[in-house]
Amino acid sequence: LPPRSTASASIPVTPTLLARLADATEAHLEVTVSQRVATPWADAGHVVGWDQHQIVLDTPRARRVPRSRVRPEVEIGPSGWDEIRLAGRRLVGPIGVSVWRAPIDNDGGTQSPDWQASNRALWHQWGLDALVPSWDEPTVTRVDHDTRVTARGALVSPDGRIEVSWARTVLIDGSGRIRVDEVASIPGELVDIPRVGAVMELAAGMDQVRWWGLGPHECYPDRRASGLVAVHSSSVDAFAEPLVHPQEHGARLDIREAEFTGPSGRVLVASDPSGPLLHMRAGHHYDLDLERAPLESNLRRRDTTELHLDVALRGVGTGSCGPDTRPESRVAPGTYRW
Repeated sequence: LPPRSTASASIPVTPTLLARLADATEAHLEVTVSQRVATPWADAGHVVGWDQHQIVLDTPRARRVPRSRVRPEVEIGPSGWDEIRLAGRRLVGPIGVSVWRAPIDNDGGTQSPDWQASNRALWHQWGLDALVPSWDEPTVTRVDHDTRVTARGALVSPDGRIEVSWARTVLIDGSGRIRVDEVASIPGELVDIPRVGAVMELAAGMDQVRWWGLGPHECYPDRRASGLVAVHSSSVDAFAEPLVHPQEHGARLDIREAEFTGPSGRVLVASDPSGPLLHMRAGHHYDLDLERAPLESNLRRRDTTELHLDVALRGVGTGSCGPDTRPESRVAPGTYRW
């Protein structure tokens, strides 16, 4: 197309396409703009841009979470579980909770002249990076082949002034599938925090990830328009962005399912079909690693993977050179259920 021109195109609707739509959970029309011929600045076929439009289905098929193929061994702990093993090999470490992320440049991550008024300074003032988990003794009930673990606790600041209460129910069914229901209460004084979600450690070697959600590149609540809903695949290493100053990066939004595989086995995580879509961040550099390292060259890759699954995630804004994150992309106090 010449510049500033428009054209119409028809999309053939075949019986095969209609049959696929009739059995679909969701459907999207993806439009890709690419180079028809080579130019001095791009090869033929180079993708210039894309867009995606959701197709409203009359009767979409309900999304189902797959059942486990094998029953793992689950070591119950105060927060729900301490370890998940398969054939004696560790797959997943303890499940924790998190309301913090490694600050980015737009948060005042590099100590700018107005650093004292930055998000980073405020989060440190609240002690979000040093909250201590405190869990009550869990309640465990067993009915037939199902096990239910009810855990209650809180994240408490070192000075005791801030307390984020948390309730978690873990249901391990007879097939080995694990369902987690969470309720987090963010107190009113925490008016703008980085995230709300669960965090866990995956075993060494769980390096390949395949996910159904926004991608293929990183997305944040205010950086999501260019993401495509599809089934994407990558290595965990490829999630890392080569930033001079280490900081939060690499999130993927609206995760329907994500599967991590490696020599130890596979771990499939999924958002509840009847609940909000979760956001994911996976990396061999953990949050504390990213904040403590002054330069990328100071980072040391871990063999294990830190996996965040968030119900709420703060946008990134333009605070290093312009306005902060818009209010609709911030994480406010209140009760979060997922």
